[in-house]
Amino acid sequence: MKDSKLLGGTLLISGTTIGAGILAFPISTGIGGFIPAMAVFTVCWLFMLWAAFIILEVNLSLSGDVNLISMAQTTLGPVGAGIAWVGFLLLLYSLLAAYMTGSGPLFLEGVKGFTGVVLPKWTAPLPILLLFGPFVYISMRAVDYMNRYLMIGLIVTYALMLTLLFGRLDSSLLLRYDLEYSFISFGVIITAFGYHIIIPSLATYLGRDLKKIKLCLFMGSLLPFLTYFLWELLILGTVPVSGEHGIAHALLHGISLSQSLQTILGSPVITLAARLFSIFAIITSFLGVAQSCFDFLKDGFKIRDNKKGRALVWILTFLPPLIFVSVFQKGFVTVLEYAGLIIAILIGILPILMVWSARYRLKLTSHYHVIGGRGLFVCGLLFYTAIVALVIATHTGWIHVDINRYL
Repeated sequence: MKDSKLLGGTLLISGTTIGAGILAFPISTGIGGFIPAMAVFTVCWLFMLWAAFIILEVNLSLSGDVNLISMAQTTLGPVGAGIAWVGFLLLLYSLLAAYMTGSGPLFLEGVKGFTGVVLPKWTAPLPILLLFGPFVYISMRAVDYMNRYLMIGLIVTYALMLTLLFGRLDSSLLLRYDLEYSFISFGVIITAFGYHIIIPSLATYLGRDLKKIKLCLFMGSLLPFLTYFLWELLILGTVPVSGEHGIAHALLHGISLSQSLQTILGSPVITLAARLFSIFAIITSFLGVAQSCFDFLKDGFKIRDNKKGRALVWILTFLPPLIFVSVFQKGFVTVLEYAGLIIAILIGILPILMVWSARYRLKLTSHYHVIGGRGLFVCGLLFYTAIVALVIATHTGWIHVDINRYL
């Protein structure tokens, strides 16, 4: 059972990490070029893995089944807890709302294709909630096992797309680059490794076994990194940047990757595979984020882990994003545009401040210390602060890259 939990924890990290955003990464990073994009992916993966180990150190320095609220409250006081409350709820609710919104059309199209029944648009957010939300109420073990089956589908559809694309690879497309555009891609690529919210839940699930948790974090984040590498390699080696159906045109006009591939390759099979992959990617991410939000709220409100308590937390987890999907959907889209900024603050800056306080101010003891001291922590703060500034500068127009020259 322990080895089964190790596998499940690894796949849960990977499933939470690999979201439907993987289909957008080549469009967002393609103008910069494959080699610079993978350099940025590598830097972001290493920094985010380090941040994961920082969260683990803080978590293990406290007794009991604590979540991020308790960690922030203990190490940074009311201000830290307030930032954690507002920031993580905003991020988690935004992600859940996005997954409900993104999965809706895919489910409705599936129902129409199989049964011929056309469901009203207002039902779009409900299928993912009604089909997969109950697993979060039952237990993390239920989420773990469901996630394993979904990961099989994710892997199969991913392998299918790789197989279909590999024979079309043009190595010359991989050698071009634009360093100016590559620089601003940090704000996008940092969002590719946002699994940290689930670490406290994972630590509890694995019995706070340090060796197993560290292995889960490393392998669970390495698998997405390798997945991104192969995906970027094949897409950027298949779809040109310039031209009527190139990456620049898709980026400028909001055209999906599956549409570009179908137009360039003339393969409806790739379109179908991309849609199925999107469904599996959204659901696995939905489960990971929902479990994280559930545990976050249970810890924050100190709600007992019984039937009534779990029902209350379940409602608090899913009702707000469900309401906001219908009422304030545009607001959530705006928040997600700044996802890189939110992640850099909550998953980068906040954990560094927590471990700094735990080590040097409170002198908390922990049987695990992440690599680095004050000097490395300062470097980490500078890195994540630079990403915050980069996202703000990009979205406010202070930094602008003209992509019209690639059309």
